[in-house]
Amino acid sequence: MILKPASFVLASLLTAYPTTALEESVAILLTDPDLQMSEELRTMVTDRVSTNKLLDLQSEYIDIFDRGRSANPIYETEYGRHRALAKGNELSDIAGFYHAFGFELAADRENMDMLDHASIELEFYALLLMKQIHLSEVNNDEGVFIVEDGRKKFMVSHLGRFIAAIGDRPGVQESEYYRSIYGWVADLVEKECKELQLEIDIVD
Repeated sequence: MILKPASFVLASLLTAYPTTALEESVAILLTDPDLQMSEELRTMVTDRVSTNKLLDLQSEYIDIFDRGRSANPIYETEYGRHRALAKGNELSDIAGFYHAFGFELAADRENMDMLDHASIELEFYALLLMKQIHLSEVNNDEGVFIVEDGRKKFMVSHLGRFIAAIGDRPGVQESEYYRSIYGWVADLVEKECKELQLEIDIVD
């Protein structure tokens, strides 16, 4: 299996609140030869994250995911039938994954979000891919096994279960941009699950 973290790094950026650094970061990632994205979507993303359109994109994000949070949740613990009862346990489990693999959120980051935000979970998964690549390069077979096992467990328990449901929310469906982004992210995660031969219990 060829590990390709660039797609997950980009997915993390595009699902987060748009910041002033977005245009430059996206431009760099779009040059990665391993990036899995159609030319049509590349063009749309390049256009929408441009600095002169940033305020419009920020407003769209706020309307969908902040003002419309109850209808269009972007947090894992807002999904599933027993979400209210399970929220504390789910957040603790996510925090446990982050701690185990040395993933920390800087308090001064511009787009600080909760642990279960889609963007944060995608960023963490990208980190796992990068860790596994490094461990493989230094021939640390035990480390590779541990990280790959962590990837599988995180995907089954968290990221793989809810990410596709975001794209089905009414506010996301009404937005051409975010509908396209979450469709791409859902496909990315689905392909990853198939490569890892995982069976996912998807929530709605």
